[in-house]
Amino acid sequence: MRTIINDFLAQVRNGYLRGFWWDEGRMAELGLQGRRYSGYDKCHEDSYFEGMMGTGVNEKTVGKSLFSLPGWLRDIGRCGLQDCYVLDMVNAHVVIQSRRHPLLATLKKYVEHREEVLASIPRAAGVTDKQARDSAKLLFIRMLYGGSHAEWCKEQGLSEDGLPAFAQQFELEQANARAKDMQEQPELVAKLRDTRLLGGEMHTVTDLLQYVLNTCEERRAIDLMCEALKKRGVEICAYEHDGLYLRSPWLNATDIKKLAEEACTYPVTVKACASYDRQALINELVSRATESSHAISASDWDFFDEDWEEIESLVHEARRAKLTSHDTYATLLMAEKQVSEQIPWPIHDLFKLPRLAQNYLWYDAKTSGWVEGGANGVSRLKDYITQMLEHRLSEYSLGDQLAASVTRRRDFGNKHFREGVESCLRSKLVCDDHFHLDPQSSLRYLNFKGQAWDRETESFVRTSPDMLISRCTGWVFEECTNTAGMEAVDRALAIIRDAQDERGLDVPSEVPEEAARILDDAATVFPELKFWFDFTREWEGVIYELTHLSRGLFGVQMAEALYVRGSGRNGKDTVCNACAKVGGTYVTSVSCDALSQIRNADSASPTFASLRARRVVCVREVSKDVDIIPEVYKRFTDPFSELSGRNLYEHLVTFAPQYIAFFASNGPIKVAMDNAVRERTAIIDHVSIFTDKPKEANDVQWVNMNQRIQGYRPGFFWLFRRIYHHLVRGRDRRNIGPIPLASIEQKEIDCAESRSDAFKEFLQCVEPAKKPHDATPQCEVDKTAALTCGLREKEVNLYLAGKGFVKIRRKKGSGNVYFYQYRFEVDGVKEEPQWVKISDKQASSLT
Repeated sequence: MRTIINDFLAQVRNGYLRGFWWDEGRMAELGLQGRRYSGYDKCHEDSYFEGMMGTGVNEKTVGKSLFSLPGWLRDIGRCGLQDCYVLDMVNAHVVIQSRRHPLLATLKKYVEHREEVLASIPRAAGVTDKQARDSAKLLFIRMLYGGSHAEWCKEQGLSEDGLPAFAQQFELEQANARAKDMQEQPELVAKLRDTRLLGGEMHTVTDLLQYVLNTCEERRAIDLMCEALKKRGVEICAYEHDGLYLRSPWLNATDIKKLAEEACTYPVTVKACASYDRQALINELVSRATESSHAISASDWDFFDEDWEEIESLVHEARRAKLTSHDTYATLLMAEKQVSEQIPWPIHDLFKLPRLAQNYLWYDAKTSGWVEGGANGVSRLKDYITQMLEHRLSEYSLGDQLAASVTRRRDFGNKHFREGVESCLRSKLVCDDHFHLDPQSSLRYLNFKGQAWDRETESFVRTSPDMLISRCTGWVFEECTNTAGMEAVDRALAIIRDAQDERGLDVPSEVPEEAARILDDAATVFPELKFWFDFTREWEGVIYELTHLSRGLFGVQMAEALYVRGSGRNGKDTVCNACAKVGGTYVTSVSCDALSQIRNADSASPTFASLRARRVVCVREVSKDVDIIPEVYKRFTDPFSELSGRNLYEHLVTFAPQYIAFFASNGPIKVAMDNAVRERTAIIDHVSIFTDKPKEANDVQWVNMNQRIQGYRPGFFWLFRRIYHHLVRGRDRRNIGPIPLASIEQKEIDCAESRSDAFKEFLQCVEPAKKPHDATPQCEVDKTAALTCGLREKEVNLYLAGKGFVKIRRKKGSGNVYFYQYRFEVDGVKEEPQWVKISDKQASSLT
């Protein structure tokens, strides 16, 4: 519709659309005058219309009147025009025939009471459709030309018994009228038989005779009206079969109607274009457009394209351009607002060429995700080039009876043409260095093949290129249907949230008895929940592990890795597989050996490159003998750090980690411990051992969970969603809390640093000072710490700061002296900060 409208607008000169008129060919062959049709043909050699063709307007619309368009679209084009009128003969062919056969009773009744007769048809047939009147009108026109009410009923899906007897009587009288005309026009009938003009809706000479007789009289009446109107200064702008499109600054609609009826003696209607209901026409336009395309909604019509004239000018230029004018076509493609209805985004939003790269970053509309590099990006762009140009520059024609046909241009599929246009597009698609896939803003979304789960609104939105998402779950979302289990779990999680809010997140985790009882019952009917319980056998552990995985899957960044430990056959790899089944390409696995071989956190490792834009990274095969460099571990687990790597195409990739590191470990953590490593580490133990023949207390009957995970996927995702909703959302923390007591105790053992015993010994050397002036100066405390902990003097300050010692400056005499404050522990509870002094016993021993 956009193309057709703009082809007509391009032909408007000084407010006028000039038409080229020719007489109906079938009537001309008979030596008679019939209806006039619009449209220019090159054989006429008219310089004005030849010039129109040279502008790039579709040739089949040159010289066409708006009458060649559907009525609602034609009326939009004329809406609001002053001094313009549309004149129509009322019920033209029926009235003409009634004057030829004045004794036909049914015909007379139809002419005199048409609205009443038309209303009786849908009412009798039980039809209430808004187009029922038009359908009923078509019934009588068909019977006028040899059609039957039976055929009409079959097309409409109605029973013949529902029609009033009047319709059958009308059909019978029409047969008699046609027979009479055949007898009274022998010469014309003979000519019709000789010329072989049958075709279209005229199947017999009898039908064609009716058309010729009615059309001749219609043309005579139109010519009489034209002659009379021209004498009064009325401008005939267009011929419309049984009507006219007029312009008259002097006569109003009433004057024109009276003048026309006096000239031709037939009833007419005259309607002023200025009185058209603009909003009703726009509603009709939207209705027609949305009828034919599910991709369009009424809200889409609220958008106004400021650049439409410029774009349509490009279209006309491209229509007349040679295939070697590659840049012209590239410019048009860059201006287009969408590739197609199925891909409703412009080409420059789908392809980006990094400044230093050779391959495109491109958006794959089939998977709704961005793709990095590779030749497939060029292939997809070439496909879009052909698809868009074939659609936009296709040739079309408007038939005489409001029928349109489209002929696609196949020359846009030429190999050299596509390569030429693509080469011109490359320079237009270069992006700046700030363009990156999967930025922080994309963390709120989880892409399900075109539908993205938005963690902020907890609802689905359509995945679009501007989200810059390159990962996908790999499955179309399915809702979990285990209503009973879901309601119970949701209730239990709400209780747990309330308990955590009341107790705080820094005390050991404790699931309330009521919540534990609900979860126990739910696990019997909700196998996806029992799947997680079987690993830890306590709900505190289940909640802690699921909370970590949920915050990872939904992109909540924390500088904390999760170590899931067990001696073997504890389900660690099964958890990794379950995460991969839910998260698709958001989840990946790396071998711990590959991680331990990275000796420098700044090295551009292929292992690091594979971790970009992941949400869960499963580090598998963590053996007891594998050591990870502390600096590598810190960088690997901290979302506020930066990793570098080289991808498949040897491009340097730099990114911030967006994932939770999930270590599937068979033993204690093998990282040189310090405070930073300890704070980045969480531990959960899988206590069950899955075996074919359970013997021990912690043995569990093995089942092939990998076969069940596919079916559990909707339930798993529901669990992650609800854990996020209740226990993660709205909590801005660096670490997940509260922590199960077993995990706290195990972390104290596993994450104890190498100097932990020496530090405890140092704490025995210091004590709280009763008064500020009793405190020991910092320099003397540092010497004691260096001797006790085996530290170099320049390391002491940072080491003690990491342990909670705070340097404070105080005046002493004429100068300033630094002292320490520290929160000493009494009966397992940290006191308020106190001044630090070296104990008397330690002081004497040092002396």
